[in-house]
This record gives sequence, C-alpha cells and structure tokens, in this order.
Amino acid sequence: MSEQDLSHILANIYGDSQEYIEWVIERYREYYALPIITKTEEITPRLFQFYRRGQHFIVVAISNESNEVLIVKEANRDHHDDSPWQLIGSFIKEGETIEDVCDRIVKSKTKLQIDEIEPLAVVKSEFKCQDRAILHYGLAFLVYTRGTPTLPSGDLGVYVAQCPEQLAYSNKEILAIALEKINHKKTFVPYDEIEISRSHAIKQFIHKMIINKPFDRLSSKLLREKVKKFCEKADTILDVACGNDTLILELARNAKFCVANDISWSTLQQLRKKNSLPNVVFTNHNATDLPFRKKFDVVLCKNALHHMHNLSELVDLTKVLKNVGSKIILIDIENPLKSTLWAKIWHEYYVRFLGDRGRYFLTRDEFEKVISHIFENAIITFDVVSTLKGNYMCAVVETRT
Repeated sequence: MSEQDLSHILANIYGDSQEYIEWVIERYREYYALPIITKTEEITPRLFQFYRRGQHFIVVAISNESNEVLIVKEANRDHHDDSPWQLIGSFIKEGETIEDVCDRIVKSKTKLQIDEIEPLAVVKSEFKCQDRAILHYGLAFLVYTRGTPTLPSGDLGVYVAQCPEQLAYSNKEILAIALEKINHKKTFVPYDEIEISRSHAIKQFIHKMIINKPFDRLSSKLLREKVKKFCEKADTILDVACGNDTLILELARNAKFCVANDISWSTLQQLRKKNSLPNVVFTNHNATDLPFRKKFDVVLCKNALHHMHNLSELVDLTKVLKNVGSKIILIDIENPLKSTLWAKIWHEYYVRFLGDRGRYFLTRDEFEKVISHIFENAIITFDVVSTLKGNYMCAVVETRT
C-alpha cells in the first residue's frame, strides 16, 4: 500500500476528513476520467463569509422522465444578496461520505428518491473578495428521478432542456455536460428492478437475517472463499452487481480501492450502513453501461447473467466487463429448472417471496459455450460450486492486453 493510500485511511480514522474527501474525489476523477471545471469569481463580503463555512461540496443535476434538468432560485436567505438560478447542492459536512451528501441533497431539497446517479465532473471554484480568496473543491452528479419535486418554502424551480444564459458559478458548464449525458444515454433506467428492491426491502431483511442464515455456511460461504482466493493479489476491485451482499466489503480489507455497484440505490443504502472502510465507493450504474474509464484489477459479476433480457444485453454486459477489468470473475446459478430439487425449491422462493426478476438461466454447457465464444481470445478457467441452493457456475477470465 502506497504512502498516499495509507495516509488517506489514517486521515479518515483520525479525523482529517478534508484529506479523505479529496482522496475520494481524485478516485472519481481517475476512474471516470472526469473533466475538471475551474471558475474564479468575485463575490460580495456577505457571500464570502458564507463560503468560509465549508471547502468541499456536491452539486446535483436532477433529471426527470422528460430528460430535463431541475434548476432552482432559492429564497433570499442569510447567505445570498440576490439569489441566482442554479443547480442544487451543498457543502460536505463533517463525517459525511459522498453518497451521504447526495442522499441528503436530493431528499431535503426535493423530497424525491434517487433512481440512478452518475458523476459528471470535478469542480474547482475560487472565490475572491478584495484581497482574500477561498478555494472550493467538489463533484457534480447527474441524478435520474421520477415524480414532482417538493422544494423548500419560498424556492422556485423549473425543469429545462437547454442551458439558460445566466446560471450561478460553474452551473452552466455542469448543466451542459448533464444534458449531453442524458441525450446520449444508451440504456434506460430499469425501473422494474429498482421498484422490486424498494417494495421487497423488508422481505430481503427477513431473508438475510433469518431464513438464509442456516444455509449460509453450506452455500454462500463456499462461493465467498473461492472468490477471495481469486482476488488475493488485487489492489482494485469492482463488484458490478453487489446487491446487499457484504462480500465486496470483505474484499476491501485487503485491497487499496473497491467499488460496490448496483442498479438499485436503495439497496446500496442498506449496504453502506454496514461499511466502516474508507476505501470503498458506492456507485449506481446499469451493469450493461458502466461508465468507468480505467480498468480494475478484478471485476466481479455474480448472479447478473440471468437478469439479461436477451442476447444483445448479454453481449453488452460482457463488452463492458472487458473494458473495465483485467481479470473478470463471472458467477451465475445453473438453470434451476434443469438442476436439483433443492435448486427448484430455492428458485420458487426467490421468485415468489423475494420478487427476483431474473428469468433467463443458462445450463452449465450453455454457460461455458457462451463465455468461451464471447471471450474467445482470453484465458478462461471454468469451475462449478455445488450447494444446497443449486450449482453455481464460475468462469475466471483473464483478458489479453
């Protein structure tokens, strides 16, 4: 582990949260290849006093189902002389993570729920007042939502599909990037999967804490130990469909940087509550359209293949995995309808009680043929782990550069 990585972990433990936040922002910039927006602006003494309250911030571009973005004009409060139109945002408070701030901003300022979220840019703003200056450093995100926002009393809000001429600070540049992202988005938000995660949250809790525990040692732990061996030498790890599984948190104990990704932000909220490690970032992307621009040492993709609706989605998923991982670990349950009696029983339980939406299962022979064809120039090792829940098919793919 490098001195910089060790420094940021110790900073988080011993209270220098400023250094930790900057380390996280840099990881976002590095793995998403984010543009850096810089802005210098002269402000009033009153506003300068307000901006001295914080240094790091988050700006959020909230998109609706019509592909428009929300801008607001805040009521004249203690920090504004003349409030301009702007995107919503906030300082990062002591002890908050990036994900905490995004949650707080969207919930407190619009009462909406996050369906999907994606980083847009790193933002550096220098504010000057007479002979004084202060530097703010933060991230801008694009958030997909549904419904009508409820704004704080006195605030005005409007959705726009084009950039207005007058927006505060770096908001015009951020909004332009957000609208470009929206207009070129390749995949739609899978609302059916998101709603199942929200509506079955209590059942998921019952499953995790009560029903699944007796079977954990005979099924989940077998897979976990195998995955841990595959990841022993990995410094960076991405779990593309982590759900509320704590495996990525266990892997993070021996890695420098890990990303826990899932299509459901509400499911990630549950997992975040279990995390105490500073080297884990939680992201919310469709697995078939991951926007990472730097490869991870290991990419883990478990129980996602049977959620692909057709061959096109399956091919898209594997193309993305090739782009983001040097070593890819694919794990999926063998077609339960052509497997053991226990596999059939567990399948019915997952579908009827937990609302699992996956329907497109492969047999072991089909799994190996598909993976071999898609990764034809890679080194592939196949394996099967037999459990009470069924047979889990595994493929370790090492891509050639």
